[in-house]
Amino acid sequence: MTKEEAKEKFRLADRLFNESQFGPALKVLTELNAAFPNERNVLYPMARCLTGLGRNAEALDLADRIVRQFDYGPAVDLYKRLKAMKTGDGIGMLDSSSDPVELPPGVLKFDSGPIELPGGIQKFDSDPPRLPSNLDSLLDGSIGSRSAPPPPLPASSGASWQPVALWVGLLVFTFGAWIAIGTTSGRSAVEWQIAYSEAQANGEPLEEFEENIPWGALATFGCAGILFSYVLSVFVAYFALKAVEALPFNDFGEDMKDIALYTLYFFLLSILFFIGWLIFLVILRKHYELSGLKQLAVVALWLVMVSVLSFVAQFMLGVAIGLSAS
Repeated sequence: MTKEEAKEKFRLADRLFNESQFGPALKVLTELNAAFPNERNVLYPMARCLTGLGRNAEALDLADRIVRQFDYGPAVDLYKRLKAMKTGDGIGMLDSSSDPVELPPGVLKFDSGPIELPGGIQKFDSDPPRLPSNLDSLLDGSIGSRSAPPPPLPASSGASWQPVALWVGLLVFTFGAWIAIGTTSGRSAVEWQIAYSEAQANGEPLEEFEENIPWGALATFGCAGILFSYVLSVFVAYFALKAVEALPFNDFGEDMKDIALYTLYFFLLSILFFIGWLIFLVILRKHYELSGLKQLAVVALWLVMVSVLSFVAQFMLGVAIGLSAS
């Protein structure tokens, strides 16, 4: 990464932070940290972003690291406040998933909006404006020591296998439940759907089918199918957004929670059909800051992957029904 590229990324992170887009700002700062490790002027904004995301325990670990390495005043203040909250010193208990903490009136809120500096300039902390002069020295290597590898940053979501295991387990469970219902209590619904589709394709009268709809079995099998489709769609959306590098957090657990919420919006808005889909596309574009080309790529990838995986799932259901009948 060149000096000019790093400057642009730092300015981007600064702007995102000022707009309270802490996740995207943290992602940019993480890229800067990888290119210029062990730099105070990158690590401290990362701690500020973590508090903005409510990831206070991680912010505490990072603030502790900054204090030990640099004895940096704002980081010392941040560490003391986080430590006080963690120990329940009259402010409130802290855990890794808590919301950003409200401090008493008159106390500088490190996880609030950026601090107003003279001349209306807004930066990550209360130091004098750091761009571009301090960043120049940062990139020239005059800040911090690079003689030894830096200590690792705190994990973004605990052990990395936990969110993966959770979501994969959820996908396997919902798929298994769908198959199990399709081969037992919902089997009559599957058979009715197949017979109805064949009769419709052959132009046969449908009155007999419509008079003998297995409502109970259809409801049970349909609910299981909707739940499985939802979880599958979350995975598909994750990989589609990852393919165009539009994930806001660069963390599997955080990104999947974010995508799960917006996938739920899609399922609810899809009830409105065409209008609902248009509304969702607008929401999708604004939330993930997608260009027109990237949005087209995300939609295309999503449609292709959902179509292929749905076909595979239906095929496996047919195989399971065939095996259960034999």
